[in-house]
Amino acid sequence: MQKQAERGRFSKLLNNTQPRKYIQLGQVVKPHGLWGEVKIILFNPSSRTLQPHLSARLEYEGGKKRNVRIRSVRYTLKFATVQFEEFETIDDVKPIIGYMLSVERSMFPAVSDSDYYIADLIGYLMIDESGKYIGIVKDILTFPANEMLVADVQEKEIMIPMVDEFIRLIDFEKHRVTVKLIDGFLEI
Repeated sequence: MQKQAERGRFSKLLNNTQPRKYIQLGQVVKPHGLWGEVKIILFNPSSRTLQPHLSARLEYEGGKKRNVRIRSVRYTLKFATVQFEEFETIDDVKPIIGYMLSVERSMFPAVSDSDYYIADLIGYLMIDESGKYIGIVKDILTFPANEMLVADVQEKEIMIPMVDEFIRLIDFEKHRVTVKLIDGFLEI
C-alpha cells in the first residue's frame, strides 16, 4: 500500500514539472565592434543552433525578457559573435551584457534514439540504486569538466556530476535518473 502511495506522489510531482519551453544556450559577455554585434559564450561550444533569422530570447535575473531575431552569426572556439536585428550600434547592446540567450526547445535539431539533450532531463525523478526517491531534477549546470544535475532534497540543494560513476541509468520512458550516492551525501 505504501509503495502505491509513493508512486502516486511521484507521479503528481512529475506531472507538475513542465519541460522548459526555452533552453539557455549562452550568455552575452561583451560588445563586438561598433555595429551592434555581441560576443556570446556558449554553454556547448560545439553547438551550431544559432542561425540567421532564428527567433531567440534574452533573459536577465529578475525576470527581464526580450524577444530578438538573429541577423548574423559567426562561430569561434568558445564564442558566437551575433548581431540581432533589434540592435544597430554598440550603445544599443551595452544594456544586454550579462543577459542569457535562450531559444525555443522546438528549434533544436532532432536527435537520434541514442542521443538526447541534457536539458530534457529537467523534471525527471531522481532515485538511488535501490529505487528510493531522492528528488526531482530542477536544473542542469554546465562546468568546464562536466555537467551537474541539480535537485532539492530535504530543503537542501544537491548537485550530482553527470559522469558514469554517479549516473547509473537514464530511463526516458519512465522519466527518471538513477544515481549512485556517496555515503553521507544526503545527510543534513
